[in-house]
Amino acid sequence: MPVDGGKMRRAVARDVLEPRIASLEGKRVLLINPPWTLLKGNIWRAVASCYPSIGLALIAAYLEHCGAAVTLLDMQAEGADDGWPSRITQRPDIIGLTATTVIFDRALAVAEMARRAWPDVPIVLGGVHSTIAPREVLENHCIDYVIRGEGERSMALLAAGVPPDGIPGLAFIRNGEYWEHPDVDVTV
Repeated sequence: MPVDGGKMRRAVARDVLEPRIASLEGKRVLLINPPWTLLKGNIWRAVASCYPSIGLALIAAYLEHCGAAVTLLDMQAEGADDGWPSRITQRPDIIGLTATTVIFDRALAVAEMARRAWPDVPIVLGGVHSTIAPREVLENHCIDYVIRGEGERSMALLAAGVPPDGIPGLAFIRNGEYWEHPDVDVTV
């Protein structure tokens, strides 16, 4: 949680984002930025950083704007360990993660830990990797939904309980078959 308690995110949402598309009063959302894996000799070791995920921050701001209580866990900045679920004080109603291709395996490991901790909570993966390879992402049992493109509106609609087939950018498995909404939200 940021030092300001989310005040800056709420100010951005109030001043910049559109009116609420859904009311999320009482909804608890957990957003996770998975950690990099920095192995000795790994080429990414030289370029790894601790920059915050702007995409997750925008989603957090919009969800708070819609009334949700958002916990943002930045495992790149805060570090990661297998005990992170025990540090989450309230059971989330929905969990969202982001991943580039480079950290996709770590995102899956984090999603598997979340699935063990909260087996009935929907888990959503977004980010660059999910946008370009949604079928591959959904082959993993721990991911329920993929958001392709910008995720602010799609995540809010999903958290509000809108039927998944009516949410732009959403992909999921229905009756064993891959399904995706034909539209992708590319605006903020």
